[in-house]
Amino acid sequence: MKTQEEKPEEATQDEDKLINEDTLNEDLKEMREALDEKSKSFQNGLKSLKKTKKDLAALKEQAGLELTREYDKACWRSTLKVTASTVSLGLNHTHTNHSTIGSVGERMKPKQRGEKEIPTKDIEIFSTCGT
Repeated sequence: MKTQEEKPEEATQDEDKLINEDTLNEDLKEMREALDEKSKSFQNGLKSLKKTKKDLAALKEQAGLELTREYDKACWRSTLKVTASTVSLGLNHTHTNHSTIGSVGERMKPKQRGEKEIPTKDIEIFSTCGT
């Protein structure tokens, strides 16, 4: 009698083990699919970011813009070199008392309020802020 009682218990335990393994395998499969989806989304995001960086570099090159920033202790210095024939820039700066505009070649002529028309010769715009 004892052998007959033990067998159904063992069978039930084996069934539970199989059910648990099946459930775990299904959960694992779902997790892998979700991870693959996230990975694809991340890879697409990286591709988009690289494309955006390339597009930005191409636009800068096309317009002839070069922006450099330097940090010198208490002061940021931004230099924008413009080599395009005619470009309109909105020059807005909160610290106007620290701003200087230097030009090489012809002087800039105001186009509209907040914009400057840049002549065909190269110019450099320096914007420095002290503390």
